[in-house]
Formats: sequence, structure tokens, C-alpha cells
Amino acid sequence: MGWLGDEPAYGIIQVRPGKELKRNFVVGVVPDADLPGSKAARRDLMIEMVLSRIVTSDKRETQLIWLKEREGERSFAILIGPCEARAIEYHIKKFPTPRPLTHDLLASVITELNCQLERIEITELKNGIYFARLIIRQDGEVVEVDSRPSDAIALALRHNSPIFCAEKVIEEAAQFP
Repeated sequence: MGWLGDEPAYGIIQVRPGKELKRNFVVGVVPDADLPGSKAARRDLMIEMVLSRIVTSDKRETQLIWLKEREGERSFAILIGPCEARAIEYHIKKFPTPRPLTHDLLASVITELNCQLERIEITELKNGIYFARLIIRQDGEVVEVDSRPSDAIALALRHNSPIFCAEKVIEEAAQFP
């Protein structure tokens, strides 16, 4: 997906004539054949999400994190590993650790290299696996780094960076129980 100019575009989605849905979103470049407001154009939107809950269990190998639209009602769960769940939970609950965890280390590296984690994006859902990327700005240039969503979310929380999810991912995730 490309961007409009050098920066992502933010704004208001018009859902019906005369009715606007105010949301934080990022608009990708849409082919000319896709008219504004069409299903294809809507699926390229990036919707801002928030981490709404973490479900952990010592009895299960996988843990759950739930993302919810910042300004909406839709939500979905992502299965993550116990280490990533623990890293997210420790940060949220401000548990002290004797040494930096991996996500703390990477967050420090981003800061020490004079970079900003502008946002994370959950971009795809293929065969039940979510894909994400870190959007990092360094010296005015944007660098996109492939990431697991759990790692990206752990970093976003440490940098107070927004979490975005592709509309198409939210739609596809709704198909899973």
C-alpha cells in the first residue's frame, strides 16, 4: 500500500451522504477503479485500535490480546505467545524487572538511534496468522519493519504510539469465532 504524498492522510469517513463517521484512520492509495466509499476503498483504510484486554493463563501455551476500535465497537482477539503476553502485561501493570526485557531493549534502541515509532499497523490476516509492521521515522525518512503483531503492540505501548489495523483485517477477523 502506498501513501498519499509523503505522509499518511487522516480525516473523516463519509458513510452515507450527509452522515460522517469521525475516526482516526490512515488512507492508502486506492486504484482509480475503486470509487470513494466503495467496499474496496473502505478495505484499504487503517482504523485506530486500542488494546482492550489481555487474557492470560498458566495452563495454556497461547494467550489472547483483544484489540478494539478506538472510536467504535468492533473488536477481535489475537493469539500470542506467553512471553509476549507477559511483556505486555508487565508494561501495563508497571511490574519492575531486574533487567530490560527484549521489548524494552528494542524500545531503547529506537529511542537511542533518534527514531520515532510513529505507529504500528496490523496489515494482513492469512490462514489465521496476523501480520504487522512498525512505522519508524528516522531523520525525516520512514522505515517500515515487518513484525509480529504481539511484538509491535508491545513496542507501541512502550512508545505511546498508536495501533492501526487494516479495515480488511477487522472484517476478516469478524469471521472467526
